[in-house]
Amino acid sequence: MSFNVGTATETNVITLATSEILDFSLCQEFWHAAQQARDRDVIFVIDMGQTEMIRDSGYALLLMLRECTGKDQSDINIVNCRPELQRQLQARDFDRYFTFT
Repeated sequence: MSFNVGTATETNVITLATSEILDFSLCQEFWHAAQQARDRDVIFVIDMGQTEMIRDSGYALLLMLRECTGKDQSDINIVNCRPELQRQLQARDFDRYFTFT
């Protein structure tokens, strides 16, 4: 599984692009991204275009990112999410914490 973190300093956007499975194996990368955002006015874009499955630990990672950064719903965008994964996230009320585009 690959995971990419990109930061555009002039636009203050941190992009997290996952592939295949979102689970605990990405904990260190999510934590690093959260630390990059500390005390900065940034927007997160989580690109789930390649993600086919979210394990329970993956849901926890998304919540950890939100809690550690203190970001509002409009500051964390989930993009390119497969419809079935978006339904799973919405069934867990993630649409209260994240913006889907």
